[in-house]
Amino acid sequence: MKLIKLLILCAFSAFWLPASASEAKIQVINFTAEWCPVCRVFDPNLHTAIDSMGDREVEWLSIDLTVTRTGSQDEKSRFWIDFFNEMRAADLMVVHSGYNGYPYTGYAVVLASDTKEVLVCMAGAQSSEQIGAQLKAAIIRVKNLSPGKRVPEGPDCPPSFL
Repeated sequence: MKLIKLLILCAFSAFWLPASASEAKIQVINFTAEWCPVCRVFDPNLHTAIDSMGDREVEWLSIDLTVTRTGSQDEKSRFWIDFFNEMRAADLMVVHSGYNGYPYTGYAVVLASDTKEVLVCMAGAQSSEQIGAQLKAAIIRVKNLSPGKRVPEGPDCPPSFL
């Protein structure tokens, strides 16, 4: 039972870094798992890009989906119930809905903090510089475009997020 609680805690540890909700311009939601080969390249580059921005306009949440492949049926069921409840509580149902339409790992979705509009999706073997440029462009779009005018950019957004 302790293992189940630990897995759920790890899966939903919200590592919102470093901004408070009132300061953040964008939220980055990263879908990762220990068994994901793409994540071994993408995740470190995403972390480096976020760390190198040096400002307080980015929040980051990593959703660890390891248990969805390696856990027992009870652990998997609990994970999906918790995923729904956590996304609803964080006003991120766009993430829940979008992920259910694209159930993969090794990518991140960038949202406008104020409206939860999807700004960009990033996936695969992008360098930290490429990811950083996309994050900076997303912040500029949030600052300069009014809500409703911020359409997703880039080829990596699956249809479920559009």
